[in-house]
Amino acid sequence: MRKQRFDQSIKRHSIILFLTGLSITKIEKLTGVRQTTIFNWVKEFGPKFELMRAEQSPTVITMRTKVEHIVRILDEEWVLIYRDGKIEIRKKDK
Repeated sequence: MRKQRFDQSIKRHSIILFLTGLSITKIEKLTGVRQTTIFNWVKEFGPKFELMRAEQSPTVITMRTKVEHIVRILDEEWVLIYRDGKIEIRKKDK
């Protein structure tokens, strides 16, 4: 059986979503990548990966329409929007 290869952008997006506090289960639902694969990607980064992870979990808002699936992750300084495979990070206006 051949291993499925994922595009580097999917891997990067999954890792960013994990770093922002999204659960592995939610990342699996968004990206379609199995949890075990995401866990392996996380393990690749080792202990330094956990240090990069947010200390406090940000607010996560999930919206699903007929056309798209949007996740907004709100932090004090930024907003991360994951919309149908594309990540957009915006700095909040003060």
